[in-house]
Amino acid sequence: MHPFLVAALLLTSTVALARDDAAVSVPDLIANPAKRIGESIVIRRIRCVDPGGAGLVCVAVRGRLTLRIEASLLGPFTKVDIAEKLIGLCKGEAKLDAAACTFDILITPKTTRQDDGTGGRGTVTVIYGNEIEMYAPRRM
Repeated sequence: MHPFLVAALLLTSTVALARDDAAVSVPDLIANPAKRIGESIVIRRIRCVDPGGAGLVCVAVRGRLTLRIEASLLGPFTKVDIAEKLIGLCKGEAKLDAAACTFDILITPKTTRQDDGTGGRGTVTVIYGNEIEMYAPRRM
């Protein structure tokens, strides 16, 4: 890959993560996920795991509403210590309750759908992206 392109991608993802206007609240994303298709967005303090097999999953629950983010790859700018957490402490969907698996993420949604939750859990909004960049959660 051309060095200029790599630098531009790094700068873009870092700037987007730092910008408060790139951050989208979980309730806003659940209310209108299609609005964010193709837009790089930041979701702060969401629980993420490597479910085993392929891909990554992040989940946030607000009352009877659930946001589920699914991606195929971990982004190239995610630090090694976070990647190690995903294959260790944050391995398996049962770990979605672990506070240590809380991250800030950067994702560009590609598609979205809404499902009825199982067991009376309400609506689940599912967003798919190719990759997720993960960062240590920003202190609020």
